[in-house]
Amino acid sequence: MTQANKLASTDIRVAVIRGAAMKAAIDGNPVFYRDLGGMIEAHSGSGPMNDALTKLMEENHGAKEPFYSSMVISSVSGMPSDGFFKTAGALGYPISETSSDVDKFKFWREQVKACHNHVFSRANAQSKKRH
Repeated sequence: MTQANKLASTDIRVAVIRGAAMKAAIDGNPVFYRDLGGMIEAHSGSGPMNDALTKLMEENHGAKEPFYSSMVISSVSGMPSDGFFKTAGALGYPISETSSDVDKFKFWREQVKACHNHVFSRANAQSKKRH
């Protein structure tokens, strides 16, 4: 696969993940890694999935949005993988893959709540523009 094709594939995966995560925030239900893998044709924990989740977090951070990847969780642990916390820490948040489980849980729940609030505030803003 050429570098251009790899970038395009990652961008498509990011768009699919963003849509699934926004729907999850609206519905109040998470997306499991295994289900996401089927949507983006990548195995849970694989390079393509990790690349897309990381890129989405970088885009969210750049746009001052909550991490929509917080809506994607393990069906076993009920939380995002350590990669979520590692990426958040690399982007300057006070969390890492080595943080305590309590700190990880708090950070993750804050992000989930922020996603829910963000998606509804966007919907309200778009509704006001139409009226």
